[in-house]
Amino acid sequence: MKDFSIFENVSNEEARNMFKDNKEYYAELVEKCVKESCSRMLDQPEDPNCTIIFTEPKPAHNDLLKKIIGEAQISGTTQQPSCYQLDDEAMENQNDNKNNNNNDD
Repeated sequence: MKDFSIFENVSNEEARNMFKDNKEYYAELVEKCVKESCSRMLDQPEDPNCTIIFTEPKPAHNDLLKKIIGEAQISGTTQQPSCYQLDDEAMENQNDNKNNNNNDD
């Protein structure tokens, strides 16, 4: 894991200190935050004018992802985004959220 303790001016001093003092706990909180974010990824935004809306994956998305990963392999980076590595619980939450949104119609 990288060491960011040399940075004095940071926007989130609490996070920097936690990272410096307890990297394991910091990593747990980051993982929890990512999982929560991924579980709500398909929720519709509250602002109807929002320009970024995520949808269920489609075949075209998979083709694009393969192209991006292929290009990343050429440049030496092959790690997929965390949201593509959802655990079973997060996937269930996503499906529950989708079903709840469909039942609201």
